[in-house]
Amino acid sequence: MSEQPAQSNLAKWFLYGIAAIAFLVGIGGAALVIYRTEIMLSLLTPEQSFGETRLVEAPNFNNIDHWSIHPEARYPAVMASQDTDLADEIDVFYIHPTTLLSAEYWNDPLDFEDSEIFLETIIEPYQPSVFAPFAKIYAPRYRQATLTAFRVNDANGTAALDIATADVLAAFDAYIANWNKGKPFILAGHSQGSFHGLKVLMERIEGTPLADQMINAWLIGWPISTVNDLPYMQTPACQNERDTGCLITWNAIMQGGDIRGWFDPIQHWRGLNGAGSITEKPLCHNPLSFNRDDEFVPASEHKGSVAMVPAIDIKLIDLGIGAACSESGGLFVNSFEHGAFNSFLLPDKSLHLYDYALFYANMQENAKQRTLAFLAAKESVIP
Repeated sequence: MSEQPAQSNLAKWFLYGIAAIAFLVGIGGAALVIYRTEIMLSLLTPEQSFGETRLVEAPNFNNIDHWSIHPEARYPAVMASQDTDLADEIDVFYIHPTTLLSAEYWNDPLDFEDSEIFLETIIEPYQPSVFAPFAKIYAPRYRQATLTAFRVNDANGTAALDIATADVLAAFDAYIANWNKGKPFILAGHSQGSFHGLKVLMERIEGTPLADQMINAWLIGWPISTVNDLPYMQTPACQNERDTGCLITWNAIMQGGDIRGWFDPIQHWRGLNGAGSITEKPLCHNPLSFNRDDEFVPASEHKGSVAMVPAIDIKLIDLGIGAACSESGGLFVNSFEHGAFNSFLLPDKSLHLYDYALFYANMQENAKQRTLAFLAAKESVIP
């Protein structure tokens, strides 16, 4: 218990570091806006090549000690199930976003304290816990790529991401072989986690019997092009709030912001057609309605957010936010005032860090609705 304040402070300062970078690259008008990506790259990109930096041995995901969250090992109290009967039937394979902000490593050495504490005190309580009331969570501790691996557009970044993807695929294989036992499951991720989740979806689930076990894929915070990705996938985008066997995503930004600040630095990533960018006409679901249209959904449909601060209990906050998907693919959220969120806006008013947190209660309710719809449909076809 005596270590908790120190851990909370470290996680807080880690998040402050993200905010400081966002502030530095966002100030100064047009001149610094032009160079914001270059500034971040110079601050966080390892000076050594991928081959010269430390790379630890691949985790053995058959060993429960290599999981960040596992029902038979580390399982935080915030993951406690409310519907235990349903939770015994449903799993979630969750892939965490980037928590490695380092110019020392291309891949997480798995003993980097800042990364670990940020994951355990800020990310895990407010992302996979969305599904915890009705499902068991499995989350691998993988050798994630450092933040700038996505942006440098060179062999170093590609190699680092290949390592991370290989870990996630191995973890999913271990989960299916050892613990799934034929149960329905949800695939979930955020940001880098959704990038790898897309690989899991296409290389492990589509075209296999596992596709019939997958309730939904919540691949939030990573652009999935409706012209360069979706037509080349077997998994469709969800069309309404009850669809199952489909994928869901959005990328949140504050009203008045510019989604290009988030999309432009990764526009060099090619879609599944090998030609156009992943940022061309990205898929967007509105988590206040779970429709794909551009209709503004008012704050009356918002059920509660959570502040991403170290805490023991999850407390819902009424931010009074409405939202609408735009032609640019961003989920635009009307302006709101709350220090726990406004303090960590990224450049161009991106709400990327809060894609889950802003819509926590809506996600939780909808994910359970889809799960129940999935189970009902399965029961109706049993001879």
